[in-house]
Amino acid sequence: MARRTGASVPTNLAMKGNGSPRAEASRRGMASVDAGLDLGLPGKFGHFIGGEFVEPRDGQYFDNLSPLDGLPFIQAAQGTKADVDRAVEAAKKAFASTWSKTSVTARSNMLLKMADIVEKNADRLAKIETLDNGKAIRESSATDLPLAIDHLRYFAGAIRAEEGSASEIDADTLSLCIQEPLGVVGQIIPWCAPRGERAGPCP
Repeated sequence: MARRTGASVPTNLAMKGNGSPRAEASRRGMASVDAGLDLGLPGKFGHFIGGEFVEPRDGQYFDNLSPLDGLPFIQAAQGTKADVDRAVEAAKKAFASTWSKTSVTARSNMLLKMADIVEKNADRLAKIETLDNGKAIRESSATDLPLAIDHLRYFAGAIRAEEGSASEIDADTLSLCIQEPLGVVGQIIPWCAPRGERAGPCP
């Protein structure tokens, strides 16, 4: 597996218009993605908060460099504390108003639908994964994506099999164990296998 090195942009790149060598490299990187891999990626991604992509609070983006050639292939939103707070508040609102009241059946069906969507787009997602972290395409397509799909379907079934328990402690005491959603959690996704790790905590 290739290791992300943050390769520097060559200084001898031709400059066009008012573009810097870095900007020219960015344009070449974008063109390489569109022409070579046909991934149809936008020029930049915002934060996904509250069910939609939104601009970062301070408007800052950073170049996401591909370990394949050291060139930017997309711009990603630069998160700050304000963005994290905004995401947490949106998650708390969704949990209190909807998610904590959603039935196990509905949540299971959502995970199954997510698995179907990932499976339908597995080839494209595998290429994006390789472009993003530099691992061999065989690993992205034969390991990461199939595992992510399997995780979603596994937990779609697992959550429907969960049940509480009742234990008699003594003649006057009964212990009840009831499974209940606790609330919002945060997760730091590892760079090496983001899709599989992200699929695990979904239920």
